Amino acid sequence: VGENIFRRLIQVLEDNPEASVAYPDWEMINDQGDVISQVKTPDFSIHTLIEKMICLPGPGALIRRSLLDREYLRNDSYIYVGDFECWLYLATHTNFIRVPEYLARWRLHGTNMSIKGRNVIMAEERIRVYKELLTLTYGRKPLNTLVKKGLGTAYYSSAKLVYFDPNVSAKKYLIK
Repeated sequence: VGENIFRRLIQVLEDNPEASVAYPDWEMINDQGDVISQVKTPDFSIHTLIEKMICLPGPGALIRRSLLDREYLRNDSYIYVGDFECWLYLATHTNFIRVPEYLARWRLHGTNMSIKGRNVIMAEERIRVYKELLTLTYGRKPLNTLVKKGLGTAYYSSAKLVYFDPNVSAKKYLIK
């Protein structure tokens, strides 16, 4: 795992010129570097990414440089969902391809942002990313329909995130 990732993903992108993002399966490791689990990522689906809010590319994804047409890859205004926002943006502009090989690793520890950040700020960011994506689609009806469904998923997901927070009413998210 890891040694041949760039060579392999570059080859996949060269063999598939219609794709601009290649992503592998990956392993989750602990603080000592021991494999905890292997994550077999699903094949890419814009419906799964946008509508169901499941971030398919994970560790080890490779993006063609030519795709980087905006001034930033990751929007710094997001603390917790910047990577997800990036994948949403890129998915509206290109194709992704899964490489069914374990080529990357992700270390699980107590300070991972996606783990420790389960709070109202993350909840609000999930909703904001969809609202901003709706403004970027410029009326492309099929995509707008997906994004609106994704916004519903974001509200539901946000309600689950703040359910046990005594300072936040999860009902405000569920109602929307």
